Amino acid sequence: MTPGNGNPWSVCGKAAAALAAGCTVVAKPGEPSALEARIPVECFDKAALPPAVVNVVNGPGATVGSTLTRSPDVQRISFTGSTEVGR
Repeated sequence: MTPGNGNPWSVCGKAAAALAAGCTVVAKPGEPSALEARIPVECFDKAALPPAVVNVVNGPGATVGSTLTRSPDVQRISFTGSTEVGR
């Protein structure tokens, strides 16, 4: 999860570490930067990663973030932002 004032490359940094460890990635960018998150995902697509290895989920943090943190399929969350938003 990245903050609304984050840049698209913060997704890259987090995704690169997860991919190097053999994990898939679901990025949930802040609402103000939702479209910018497509930039690194397009780069990963051009790198010929298999489908669904890097994914972007947009939507309100309270809804999408809650769903991701409660999902038994999500094993780790990396979060960048304020404590209030993290709660």
